[in-house]
Amino acid sequence: MNSLYCMDDYYLIEESSPTSASNYAWFVDTFLAEERAEAKRLGKHPYAYCDGLAGHIPPDGQRIVFLPYLYGSNYNAQAKASLLGMDSHHTRAHMIRAVLEGIAFGHKVHLNRLLANRESTASIRLAGGVTASDLWTRIFCDIFELPVQTIDTSELGALGCAMAAAVASGTYKDLPEAAAHMVRVGETRQPDLANSAIYRDKFALYESVGASLEPTWKDFNEKT
Repeated sequence: MNSLYCMDDYYLIEESSPTSASNYAWFVDTFLAEERAEAKRLGKHPYAYCDGLAGHIPPDGQRIVFLPYLYGSNYNAQAKASLLGMDSHHTRAHMIRAVLEGIAFGHKVHLNRLLANRESTASIRLAGGVTASDLWTRIFCDIFELPVQTIDTSELGALGCAMAAAVASGTYKDLPEAAAHMVRVGETRQPDLANSAIYRDKFALYESVGASLEPTWKDFNEKT
């Protein structure tokens, strides 16, 4: 989607879909009551506790595919979420890792579309709740095969409002100047080449599974 941006001579070129962290929140809330209780007992955030479990599974430790379409998809309105490829030896830790990876693969699809008609970018910036997870940030970085920067704030919307207010009050002359003073890069992570090679293969599987299931998604819609 392309649209005029709020600054002169700029356009917003956007890829978006509901294939994001809300899928992970649903999985944790629906299936991980024991893990949430244990996290509470230990005084940990549930997501941090789940990160610890998933962190024990290496990138090549499972080939479960999670299609993060619980809330739909921007390329097929009938797409359905799936967890595929499980065996009896798989644990909740394996499934947590698969969910984290599947959401990152969904973003990889968006990234590939954005970069399809332009030169590759030097780095990617991640913002929002995902940046609270060192594991998830690392997964994104290795899947993207690009340096990933995180922004040194947890409330991006509030920061944007503060920047607009700073311009309106005359503190800064325009939004680029406000951004230069108020947006700070917190950390830059480099991709692990060995992990990236593993994820390249798993991403091909992710796309293959999605393509194979696409003709059947219409059959899963409830009849009225």
